[in-house]
Amino acid sequence: MRKLALLPAVLAVAAVAVAFRTVPGTQASPAGAWKLVEVTITNDEGTTTNQVDQPNLTIFTGGHYASVNVFGDEPRAELPEDPTDEQRLAAWQPFNANAGTYDMSGSDLTTTVIVAKSPNATANHRSNTSVVERDGDTLYRTFTNPNNGATFKLKYVRVE
Repeated sequence: MRKLALLPAVLAVAAVAVAFRTVPGTQASPAGAWKLVEVTITNDEGTTTNQVDQPNLTIFTGGHYASVNVFGDEPRAELPEDPTDEQRLAAWQPFNANAGTYDMSGSDLTTTVIVAKSPNATANHRSNTSVVERDGDTLYRTFTNPNNGATFKLKYVRVE
């Protein structure tokens, strides 16, 4: 497996869209704190699985969610006491955050963005839905790109 410099578009969609399908013997509730650890991409070129080593956290509780992520393969550099604009951008650019509400209907869970780092994510309180499987302390979220049919399967583990 190789590392993936996660594209902001992949995690932005992943951070705001989810639906649940219960795996036998498990709960369907998303409640809790989750860390993204792996992304599997399937497209016309085949399937690639990549480890996610950057800090990230997604929390579901009481009908609300929050998600923060760092993109790329390298840790963000610490800022000096008086950073330049270029240093600020280097620290801020790989960071993504959004939060909002979620609603479950049967096995579907739809998230609606209320606030986000990117103003595009909050346009018209964008909502998304996708498929999730839960097996104990592991959560799998699968997203399909409607433009090209590529799928992104994200593997999360519970954070204690």
